[in-house]
Amino acid sequence: MTFNREGAEYGDGSCAFMVMKEHFEGGAGNPPQSLKDSTLHAGKCEQYIKGLRKHLAKLSSKLPSEAKQKIEQEIVKMEEALKWAKDYRNSDEPEIPKWAKPWKEQLGK
Repeated sequence: MTFNREGAEYGDGSCAFMVMKEHFEGGAGNPPQSLKDSTLHAGKCEQYIKGLRKHLAKLSSKLPSEAKQKIEQEIVKMEEALKWAKDYRNSDEPEIPKWAKPWKEQLGK
């Protein structure tokens, strides 16, 4: 399970990567720039994280460990993207998360 769009134009097609790309395109110290239909993905990631945590809490005992692990990985991925975006906006030079490194050139690296 991933929140990736098949055949995506940016990165791995995930909402998490879009958070980073929007902030990169906006520029350090500036607000993010929407790239798709005036959507900003940071809020979407925050909503996904909240919803996934809620479902994990409810269903944890019923889910196979592999499913729980995949959901937890997606939460971490989105949290890393949100942190990267915050640091980038604050004009820091944040380290690109490991999962996003194959597309680092799309983030100016």
